[in-house]
Formats: sequence, structure tokens, C-alpha cells
Amino acid sequence: MTSTSKDLSNKPNIGIVTYPGQGTRIAFFSSFFGMLSPLCGSLIAITGDIAEVNNKAIRVIKVPFRESRSHSLPSRVLNYMLPQVRILVKLIKLSKSCNIIIFFDLAELYTVLIFVTRFFLRKKIIIVHCGLVSKMLEITYNRKLLGLGIIAPYIVRLLERISFSLADRIAVESEGIIKSHELRKYKDKVSICRSYYINTKCFKMENDIIARRNLVGYIGRFGEDKGALNFAKAVAKIAERDNIEFLMIGGSIDEIEKIKAIQEKSNLHHKVTLTGFIPHEKIPQHLNELKLLVLPSYGEGLPATILEAMACGTPVLATPVGGVPDVIRDEETGFVLEDNSPGCIAMNIVRVLDYPKLTEIVTNAQELVEREYTYEPVVKNWKEAFDQMYLKRWRV
Repeated sequence: MTSTSKDLSNKPNIGIVTYPGQGTRIAFFSSFFGMLSPLCGSLIAITGDIAEVNNKAIRVIKVPFRESRSHSLPSRVLNYMLPQVRILVKLIKLSKSCNIIIFFDLAELYTVLIFVTRFFLRKKIIIVHCGLVSKMLEITYNRKLLGLGIIAPYIVRLLERISFSLADRIAVESEGIIKSHELRKYKDKVSICRSYYINTKCFKMENDIIARRNLVGYIGRFGEDKGALNFAKAVAKIAERDNIEFLMIGGSIDEIEKIKAIQEKSNLHHKVTLTGFIPHEKIPQHLNELKLLVLPSYGEGLPATILEAMACGTPVLATPVGGVPDVIRDEETGFVLEDNSPGCIAMNIVRVLDYPKLTEIVTNAQELVEREYTYEPVVKNWKEAFDQMYLKRWRV
């Protein structure tokens, strides 16, 4: 047996489960799967709606999913359970092929699967907790899902805690998420493992920050929990400054209409450009045009957009929620909002654009991304997490 095959035999075989509705994040998952592949003997992705991944070494198994249009409680409960049953069937069939099962975020939706995986399939379990569903979104999301009214958030929290208790490891993006998502009681099983890395060959500074025009941007969903409406309202408060323009990338059709309504009320069509969603590969180009990226969220994990902007030499102004304070330190690696009210956003946009040492901020931010969020350090974190699960050590 060659040394290569011996090393491979000591690597874990990993199955990754993603839930329906996350398939729109194909670039994100392609990065995540590709990052783990050198650490695995084999990698199988059981997904709700990710059709394909740009890596032939990864086997993708798609689980059919169709959301019911009925609003009745039985239909919503069925809508919750049916994907789990279908995923469970796939897991049982693949149980001999995997040592570790990774459940990607939304721990409250995986409780039944995690229970069966632990006690019947007897597999090691990692939950990747990104905080994709913020505390504000939790209530509306789960009311729609289960139709249980005001008790839904409490049921969700209970299911989430059960899932965390059953897991062997909980992977989070940063220290800040441990505190903001109340994970300190699980500290013995929490690992800092990024679920993505920044490709600095794609996300890099092409345009010097001082040479850029005063273009202020927002990228992401236009949901209330993201503070997008507050950002749009902030524009009206600094509209008298003719040298500032605004760009908003993302948003569904309904969300864009809400932004347009704010524009019409304030007569600001000429100040804000709305692009809708754009392909991920075009994001670096837009980040290199921005003088400032604003993320005024009510709740977060650690948004990839922040790190991508930092890699592109674009200063970030964000609320200190979730893992954001771990990377954005005011007037050091970025800028912090005291709150996300329109007035506060407007005041801080002016503060950043007038800040005399933007080049220093940009340099600090780029160095942080290179040191902690590129491929090598992120893969190293995951290897350490696998080692902590008492697996044999292997060379990467």
C-alpha cells in the first residue's frame, strides 16, 4: 500500500446535509464542499435543492422538495416532516459510507434526523451553526412553517437546543457567535470553523480606495431583519450631498418594490441604483467600485459579504451583531454603527466618507482576511475539529 492510499484510508468519510431553501447559495456551498474535500476520504452532499457542485470529487444527492401552498396546520407540519423523511432514507442508505454527518445550519429543522443519526446510525455529528435565521426572522419564519403562533419561537429554540445537545461538535464562524447565539453552555464542544473562505485571487483590490467616487452600497436580501429599509431611508437624510451616490444589490421582486416606494416618497430615484440579484462572480467588480459597504442588520452570523468587501479594499460600516465585532473594529478594520436607525446610518456614512485614514483601514482589513479567512487557515481549523472528535490523525 502506498503512503498516499494509507493517508486516504485514515481520513473520515463525510456526509453533508443541507436543507431545502438553501440551494440559492450555490457559490457558498461549492466553496464549503471544496474546502472539506482534501480532509475526506469521500464527501457526499445530501441536499434539498442544490442541483450540482463545481467539484467532480463530491457526490451530490438531490432530495426532491416542493413547498405546500396550503396554510393549514397539517399541511405545514407535513411540509416540515416530509423533507426530513426523504433525507433520512438517503442517510440510512449511505450510513455505511460515512463516519461523520455534518448538518448545515438551521439546527431546529434537523432534530429528528440528528436523533436518528446519533442513536440508530451511530455516527459522529457536527452542526455548522452560521446563524442564517436571525432572531427577528425566527418568529415570522417559524410561524409560516408550523402555524403555531406566538409559541413557535419557543418550540424552535427547544428543538435547536436538543439538536445542539446531541451533536459531537458545533462549528461556528467566530467567538462572537458563541455569545450572541447563547452557545456558551456548549463551550466544550464548540469549534471555530469557518464555513467558507475568501478566494483572494477573485476578491482583491483593483481600484485604490482614494480614487473611487463616493458610491455607498448595500448587498444582500432587502428583508426587514437586514436593515435594508433603514438604509434606503437613510439616503433621504443625506440626499443634499450631491457627491454621494447609492447602489443596492439584491432583493426579491417584492422587496425591491418596497425600496421603490421609499424612493418615490422621497423623490430619490436619481440617487439610488437598484440592480436586483447579480451572479456571485460579478460581486468583486461592484465591491471595487464602492467607497463604502453598509450592513445595518438586526442579527447576523458572520456575513461573507463583509469579508469579501474587506479583501477588495472596501471599508465596511456594520452593526455589531453576531460575529461582526470579531472582524469589524471601529476605525481599525472598519466602522461600527451604534444602532441601525436611518439617522445613525446617515450620520456614519458621512463620518466614513470624510475619514482621513481610509487607506490604513483598508490595509488592516485586508491583512486580517489574509491571516484568518483564506483557504489554508480555514482548512486547518476543520482538521483540528475532526482531530478533537478522536479520529486518527492524517496528513493534508
